[in-house]
Amino acid sequence: MISKTVLVYVPGWPLRWECFLPKAPLARLAAREIALGRDAVVLDYGTPSSLERFTEDLDAHAHQTEGVSGTGRLGWLRSWNTRGRLMAVRGKWHRDLAAEIADSRAGKVVYLADTRDDYREARAVAALVRGLKPGAVQTVCGAHAEGHVPHVAGGEGLFEGVEHIGGLGPDAPMPVYDPAVYPSLYAGGKLHQFTVSGNAKRVVAEISHCLRLVPGRTFHVEDKGGLAAARDLASELMGGRLDVSYSRRLRPTQGVEGIASLLEASGCRCADFPIMSGSQRLVEDFFGMTHGVSLARAALRACRSAGIFASLELVYPCPWDDHHTRAETLLFMDQTLPDAVKVDFPELRYGGRWTAAPEDFGFQVAGSTMARWASAGDAPQFLPVPSPRPYKMRGSVGHREDADRDSLLAEAKARGAAPDMAAQEALIAKVAGWGGRERAWKHNIDRALATGDFAGLSEHITAFNRHAGRNARKSAAEWSPMDLAAVAN
Repeated sequence: MISKTVLVYVPGWPLRWECFLPKAPLARLAAREIALGRDAVVLDYGTPSSLERFTEDLDAHAHQTEGVSGTGRLGWLRSWNTRGRLMAVRGKWHRDLAAEIADSRAGKVVYLADTRDDYREARAVAALVRGLKPGAVQTVCGAHAEGHVPHVAGGEGLFEGVEHIGGLGPDAPMPVYDPAVYPSLYAGGKLHQFTVSGNAKRVVAEISHCLRLVPGRTFHVEDKGGLAAARDLASELMGGRLDVSYSRRLRPTQGVEGIASLLEASGCRCADFPIMSGSQRLVEDFFGMTHGVSLARAALRACRSAGIFASLELVYPCPWDDHHTRAETLLFMDQTLPDAVKVDFPELRYGGRWTAAPEDFGFQVAGSTMARWASAGDAPQFLPVPSPRPYKMRGSVGHREDADRDSLLAEAKARGAAPDMAAQEALIAKVAGWGGRERAWKHNIDRALATGDFAGLSEHITAFNRHAGRNARKSAAEWSPMDLAAVAN
């Protein structure tokens, strides 16, 4: 009989800024476990103080190596000698975390694995916990786990299943962020920006619930980006006169330009636009999307005109890309001048259309290769490097994928866009006082992550939380008749 559940997040290497966000999946699973009559606690190790032990153990060696190698601030991290030391510190860290988890007397342990790197860390800690507490049930959740179910559940006898969060109905319990359940949220080191999900009423309820616990007024809305959902939420927020700032996804469908001002008035400050490509042929035939490129262009322009930070989401290169499709994507950038451009490689996920028939879309992949990749059996990279991929792509771009992606990002940067910056990240920069300088903020964060400057990261997080707690946009008395008329419409 399980009486207590411990929900664990161990950030993967290389570190990402997202690891310092509160983990909504764990807070939602905690609510589910409590509803079942169990005790629950979240052990979130994505904080600068938790990660500082790496610098404590290696700082002297870093300075010594840097002084003699002449390779600059990051050169010491690339040496094999230092890499061995990092792996040793990582192993000690895992043993400490496993001992803490085992001491919690949990009958069930759930690990969050949103990325492949997160899964690698979760698996390493779970193996140690199994030795210390062999009777505990261990499962895994998160985007990577759900996207690669056959390869992460049951592997090595560690995880007995994948936890699915599922849809959030109106009667679902609120995510639990109370100090007794999620202590790291109140100990410093976690960004007070919460991810909220569900229909408009559910999102507003989650926002109100979070505001009762933490004074941060910034949120990220997690949905598929549909127009009706965006309009309903904007109207609900304005009708309730909730003073918040939020980021969200927006699919470039017909009508976005008609509600751009309403979105901005409701607090939408940043939006991701999943355009995927500037080529209409690829949008339809390769990505299976229905929007037109001209429609996407109008939607993005309208949001930028309304004052909403626009981040363009692209997938490049894909097997069908060539010089013509690249030129079409560059033309789209020239015509819209997005504030940021985020470029990802194609990802083959469990149950996806590309995974079902990879050869039809130009992917060459073997089941054994995919299994090894998804189970993350390789050693971690401590510096940001091109991500490995479990497939090969045929076509004109297949032999130079990393260079092509970097080249497209360089073109975006030359047009004034922040490279690889999502809307949620841009909102953090804005609220922290870097509005108009989001690119500089990202540069500082990326450098702090790459160099292990956890003290600097802690200062950035503290500054954001301080600004977020006083980020009043409009008081109730300041709503104009035009604002309220927009709600009525």
